[in-house]
Amino acid sequence: NCTITYCTVTCTTSGGSAWVAAAENCTNGGNNTDQTNSTADGIAFSRPVILANDASVAADRGSVTDSGWTTNLSGTYTVYDDVIRVEFVDSLAGTTSPLKIENSRNEIYKAVSRIQYYSGSSLVSFTGMYTDADCTESTGTADDGSDSAGDLSVFYIKAGTAWNTDATGISAGGGESTNRSGSTSSAVPYLNLPKALSSVYATLRDSHKNRIGDYTGTPSSYDFDMDGDGTDDANTSAGAGRYTAVADRAAPVLVAAYTGQETHTAYSGTYDSQPEYDAHNFIELKYSEAVDIGDLTYSGGAVNQQAETSFASAEEHGGAVINNGSSAAEGLTVAGLASVSSGYVVTGKRGSTSADTTVSALYRTFSLTAGGTDEIQTHRVRISIAGYVDGTVSVSGSSYRNWIGYIDSTTAPTGTVTSLANEYITDTAGISLDDSSAAAATTNHKLNTLTVSDTETELYGTWDTSAPSFAPFRTTSSVDPWSSYSYGNAEYYEAIGNTSSGGTTLDRIEFHLFDNTPSYSSDDAYVWFSRRGWCAYGTSSSLYTSYSYAADLFGGSRPFDDTEAARTSGGIRYSSVYGSMSAFKYAAGTDATPSISFDTGTAITGGADGTVFSTTTDTYNSTGSVDGLYFAVYLSDTTLARKSKFTISYDADTGFVTDLAGNRLKTATINTLDLTPPEFNMTISPVGNNFLYVVFSKALNLEEISWKEDDSESWTSRDPLEYIPKGLELIDTGTGAPSSGIAIDEDTPAVKIFENADYTGLILKLKRDTEPANDGNVQLSDIESVYLRVKNIGTSTDPVTGLSGTYVSYIQDSIGNFMTLYDAHALSDFAVNVVNPQYAYNMDSDSNISDVISSYHNGGSWSVHDWSADQSNYGTLMSGKGVYIYAGLSDGTSDNSDGLPANVAAYFDPNPQSSSISATYNSNASQSWRIWLPNVTNDIFEALAPANNPLSNTGFVSQDGEADDDDETYMDFTLDAADLSWKSGDQVKFLFGIMDSSNQSVMIRHVPVFSGDSTGGTYSGTEYPLYALRLTQSLSNSDTLASAGKKIASSLDLWSFKLKSLVSQRGGVTILNNVINASRGESTVVKVTMPSDGSLSVVVMTLDGDIVQYLQHGTASSGDHYYTWNGTTKSGKRVARGMYFVRVFGSGIDETRKVMVVKD
Repeated sequence: NCTITYCTVTCTTSGGSAWVAAAENCTNGGNNTDQTNSTADGIAFSRPVILANDASVAADRGSVTDSGWTTNLSGTYTVYDDVIRVEFVDSLAGTTSPLKIENSRNEIYKAVSRIQYYSGSSLVSFTGMYTDADCTESTGTADDGSDSAGDLSVFYIKAGTAWNTDATGISAGGGESTNRSGSTSSAVPYLNLPKALSSVYATLRDSHKNRIGDYTGTPSSYDFDMDGDGTDDANTSAGAGRYTAVADRAAPVLVAAYTGQETHTAYSGTYDSQPEYDAHNFIELKYSEAVDIGDLTYSGGAVNQQAETSFASAEEHGGAVINNGSSAAEGLTVAGLASVSSGYVVTGKRGSTSADTTVSALYRTFSLTAGGTDEIQTHRVRISIAGYVDGTVSVSGSSYRNWIGYIDSTTAPTGTVTSLANEYITDTAGISLDDSSAAAATTNHKLNTLTVSDTETELYGTWDTSAPSFAPFRTTSSVDPWSSYSYGNAEYYEAIGNTSSGGTTLDRIEFHLFDNTPSYSSDDAYVWFSRRGWCAYGTSSSLYTSYSYAADLFGGSRPFDDTEAARTSGGIRYSSVYGSMSAFKYAAGTDATPSISFDTGTAITGGADGTVFSTTTDTYNSTGSVDGLYFAVYLSDTTLARKSKFTISYDADTGFVTDLAGNRLKTATINTLDLTPPEFNMTISPVGNNFLYVVFSKALNLEEISWKEDDSESWTSRDPLEYIPKGLELIDTGTGAPSSGIAIDEDTPAVKIFENADYTGLILKLKRDTEPANDGNVQLSDIESVYLRVKNIGTSTDPVTGLSGTYVSYIQDSIGNFMTLYDAHALSDFAVNVVNPQYAYNMDSDSNISDVISSYHNGGSWSVHDWSADQSNYGTLMSGKGVYIYAGLSDGTSDNSDGLPANVAAYFDPNPQSSSISATYNSNASQSWRIWLPNVTNDIFEALAPANNPLSNTGFVSQDGEADDDDETYMDFTLDAADLSWKSGDQVKFLFGIMDSSNQSVMIRHVPVFSGDSTGGTYSGTEYPLYALRLTQSLSNSDTLASAGKKIASSLDLWSFKLKSLVSQRGGVTILNNVINASRGESTVVKVTMPSDGSLSVVVMTLDGDIVQYLQHGTASSGDHYYTWNGTTKSGKRVARGMYFVRVFGSGIDETRKVMVVKD
């Protein structure tokens, strides 16, 4: 050991530096010129030491070679699960003085093999040295130092294996912790860094050539409190053992996502006998280490915390499950936490019909096994779908948890899971989550693609996504297939009137609900038989044991699992059903209209006693009480005989009946079964477009039809909307052969436009297979010569009777009744958009007003070109005057090359008979068409209305059109005032008839009648005039089928205009229109009746008297004069909206009138 004093180090090389490395076995005796007063020369008594983590300083993950980087002296800590940030400082100057490690010849990289960490089984060497946390920039690897990053006080050291994200130099992390890939590791990221080895003089040394201290071996003492408990537990000192004070600043990551359904705990007298999450579906997220999720701390054990749509502060926690779009394919997002690529959940709240995403609840205390003990989950959070409990409810002295949420539609989440950026998800060190987006931006630390786990256990797996439904009555002697009991179509249901023992009249109706709605197809592994139970599909044998499973108790996500312990329970949540009496209505007798309320003063009770629910054997399950699949609703009329039958309706929006998972019972009416096949009811195909709207006279099965080929042993499922276009064709009305031009596009699935109990509206796409292509546009000649009919697709098995060799079609009702082979209908019942009125205006013998009106017929307010039901200025004509209508014609082609109507007739009526105004269609389709058809023939198109409009109606007028002299694509319709009995205030409705060259109605068959067999035949039947109508909404081939169908279904219309009288006002001054829209160029007309020749001024003024424009200023002769004002100043500028005065003064006249100017 030596002492150095009074020494000066001098470098004789110009611009160089010189140092004496004196950190080992040397003492500074003083009076030396050393590093304290010289930057180029000196005696270095200090050595580099590793700087411990300073939690008060923000983490530094930057590239140390960036020009703007400076060390923040934050210390040594993990930055990833395989990277440690190492920082060196001067051993004498302290933690505020960085000291660089020599790296001129890449000494840092060359030392990597000598620096070790614990892999979980042994000491292993690190694999690389880098200048950035993502390990993309090496400190340099060339032997000659040509690529050196220079001397460094901070660098990043990378391991070959990964430790847990919460690992430290003294711990592998929590027992459930994992690395970023989701695997649990026992690695410990300390630094075993020798000063020297037998073959190496210096592992690392500073730029003054002083070696680092020795950090090897088991620590002999501790000088650093790693876990913050007030006791030192880690070593930072050289010579005292390996460096174990490596702190955790690696960010937590989302490593797993699960779905499942909680097990059901039977109610046993008090609300707390069931957990808040009981039987609900859940999403569970697992993180790589313990995390705080906003205000849900890792150790707090939160339960039943209501989901929030926001997670933007540490006082929130998010968790609301929000759909990313309108389908499961668009996925969903758990607010503030994660998104899933596939899944869909529509939830709501008791008492509201609106969607509500906050009815779910978050938990940090739960069990990881079915039936296990709940424990605080530091690494996990579970979201209970529609599982939030808001206090309790009391019924008949008992209390129940009050679940307020319901599920109306759901598809369990599957596919890719993406963690969302959120600074309020932090580990115990306060490090925020490394989300999917941020990790994706790295090169070497991207996260593995995470998917929802598909592992099935007694707890984890799929969801209960099926709503409860009324159970059909079905005996083992029934010949009807399982498919004929599809929901809403069974002849009878398991619902029966009952009374107390010994009673002679009924006091309640008891119900059995399935927990899950079956598909009523071969997809169901098990089928129901009343008084027997669930049986294997295709048999009437019991399921798991020799005894029957009636009464029913199955349900949930795994009702029939082969492992008994994994089977989920069925049930109706009593706290949802008990107060839903008002949602049920009844009527005595079957096929009636329920309108009578149940007794709303008596709560619904659980369980049932009716004989229909009991098995025919001596061994059976109980119908249960609360939370079971049976319940009773009490009648308001208790005088009904015990043998009474009922029609029952349930309104989902009024009630709140859910299964145990929260799936809400759908609106339903229990009706009897019918066996009539579907038929065509109405067709509409506008010319110039490629859409065909078809209404069928039955509720069709649009979900899934069962199909069995004659040579097949099993039933398969087919999508009706995909196959219906393949089962229809367009044929020539004369030959019955497929149409040579227009055809149905079989590759485009049909789209449902509406459906109710008796009717279904679908939209189909058309195409053309011959020139002109026109993108499948319908032409007038198609409407006159083409039928739509059911196509012969060969024989298969009748889904109702099971008879093979049957000509079954794809158009079926829910029972399986199908449309008859070769049933046909007109391609379009109306010629839509063939006649297109452009405008109408009054004809009058008064040349003055005729000039005023006709001069504005192309766009002014005295020309009608608003034909809608709500007429405005563009829809009003004067009563007592003749009417002229100018109409364009179209055959559906761009150049009218297919052939325009030879003639057209117009039919007018201000007061059509109410029964003729689309009464049938409006009732069937819930629309408000105002179409009527004139009684040109006595035959009635009953799909529209039960009657035609009589030609004898007062005010009915017909008028043939005349071809325009200048353009054959237009027609003129002129009605003389003498022929019109219309009055002021009338709204005159009109439509057109398509006429042939003899001026006779072109006739079509709405419902052609087929005669023949499967090989062919002919059509006959009643013929009806072809009438022309319009769509009020513009239709384009670029419209989606859904959009086009809605437009056609709702906007088919005729034309109309209103009548207004011309009544002279006082003082000889009359305003014909005192409200004008200046932005549309509308005008007001002022009529002035001069009593004698003389001066006359007509002035438009503002309210404060400023003159806007002179309409007349001079002399005028006696008689009527007309002046117009279009809402502009004398310079042509439009005036502002508001009230204006028109002052008329002159010889014998001084009057003022008001005009209101409005704008769009």
